[in-house]
Amino acid sequence: MKDILAANENLSVCYLLLEQFNLTYSITSITQLYKGMKTWISLARQSNVSEILSFCDTIENHLMGIVYHAKFPISSGRVEGINNMIKTIRRKAYGFRDTEYFFLKIKFASL
Repeated sequence: MKDILAANENLSVCYLLLEQFNLTYSITSITQLYKGMKTWISLARQSNVSEILSFCDTIENHLMGIVYHAKFPISSGRVEGINNMIKTIRRKAYGFRDTEYFFLKIKFASL
């Protein structure tokens, strides 16, 4: 096992960081999540894995949105589904000029 871990040191570091990130992300307190993310970022930067460093930059750019997810754990899945439904209706209604009928179809489909 030691030989495998030695050969894949970056991979084992990434798995450990992933476990730590998942534990940190499950925190429900805003202040604790902020501190935990800052701690995780500083720990992850010590790995010197280029992909992890890029991920740290992304997290730092969106840190407040990530932290507020602890207070408001909502996703945009429903909105994305509605947008997809509207695009499908629009594709089927290509060539129709009656916008009132188009909006009626959207309202009917969203019931």
